[in-house]
Amino acid sequence: MNSPTILVATDLSKHSVGIVQKAIPLAKKLDATLHIVHIVEEKLFDFFEEKASLLEKASKALEDLFPDIPKEQLHCKRGKVAATVTALANELDTKLVILGNSGEHGGIKNLFVGSSTKAIVRSLAVPALVVKRVGDLHVDKLLIPTDLSEASKWHIHSMRTLFPKAKITLLYTFTVPFSSRLSLYGIKKGDVNILGDNLSTYAHNEAALFMETLGNDGKDLNMIVRESGLDAGVFTGIANMYGIQTISLHTTGSISLFAFDLLLETDKDVIINIV
Repeated sequence: MNSPTILVATDLSKHSVGIVQKAIPLAKKLDATLHIVHIVEEKLFDFFEEKASLLEKASKALEDLFPDIPKEQLHCKRGKVAATVTALANELDTKLVILGNSGEHGGIKNLFVGSSTKAIVRSLAVPALVVKRVGDLHVDKLLIPTDLSEASKWHIHSMRTLFPKAKITLLYTFTVPFSSRLSLYGIKKGDVNILGDNLSTYAHNEAALFMETLGNDGKDLNMIVRESGLDAGVFTGIANMYGIQTISLHTTGSISLFAFDLLLETDKDVIINIV
């Protein structure tokens, strides 16, 4: 069986070179082949006459930075970042793409000038691991928020396949509709509590039924049910509680738009899987 391929993108800056250095032991741990790509953005060629030398010098810089990586696993490409990374990922049959955080808070410089991590993630057909933390990459424990959908089931299977030894904790959240206004409508506190209890029971039952549908993918999974909206603070807090450094979620159903908001708010590494 061929080993899976991991592709990590770098702009050759100190920060993104550090991400590659983190990816090397991860690839070894997963028995995967690591490929590294640097994109010289198309628009740079408009400003320099010696167009060929730009690519040659960038390629030489890539080889100098990673002398222990076989040359056939180093890729220096000219083009638009998102499209070029995606094309290479498809060509290599990549199972995971590793990217740096695009610095939405301004604390970390953009991984690629004139581009964004979100654009790259949206263009991929495979999971993307967006690195936000300073420490090493940890995928031995994953927190997967779930909406109990078929897409969520597929995502769990994808993570099980990609990280077969990972301990996975599922998080299912539910809300009590209009809870903040019910007392204003004259509804007694006891009745509000009964409603909350009933919804909690229903949510736990739905989560249990979902776990049964997972089959082998549900083995040794931990399911947490919480009253909460889609809140990055809640997700991060639960990850901290269980010693989890990576949150993994898909981009369909109720979680769809929230996946990218999580990049803004959490200090955890984030895996986004376009389902």
